[in-house]
Amino acid sequence: MKYIVIGDVHLGHAKTPTPHIVSSLRKHILSDKHADIDVLFIEGDLFDRLLDLNSKEVQVIISFFDSLLNYCFLNNIKLRVLEGTPSHDVLQPEILVKLNEIRDNKVDLKYFKVLDIEYLAEENKYVLYIPDEWVNDHAVLEKQIKEKLNLLGKE
Repeated sequence: MKYIVIGDVHLGHAKTPTPHIVSSLRKHILSDKHADIDVLFIEGDLFDRLLDLNSKEVQVIISFFDSLLNYCFLNNIKLRVLEGTPSHDVLQPEILVKLNEIRDNKVDLKYFKVLDIEYLAEENKYVLYIPDEWVNDHAVLEKQIKEKLNLLGKE
């Protein structure tokens, strides 16, 4: 399985202009060099803060998300997005899901807001998703993971 993991993108950051971040992502991630990957994972903190819909950053972000979805569709790349720090992402990655829903050419996209385990059949791999600040107690986290594994018949 070939994949790329990116995180801590922080779109909308006050000190790093969103157009600069998007330009870097277009150049380094959405390139022919990576067109053969199976999955692109965004591991959280895609956003830096809650953004207003009328902000200039949001216009740039929506345009980038359209390019990202096109890239994933054209190259048959699965897109997996994990909710990051609650004060950063604030469930805004849902925008990607909504954009994908209205497209004719849908991407295999999943957005994980809660602890989950996904089986990627084509790759014969299991992936564990744990949102940032999910729980403060590692014993509780371990119990929740074991419960998920039991549901999959893997414990």
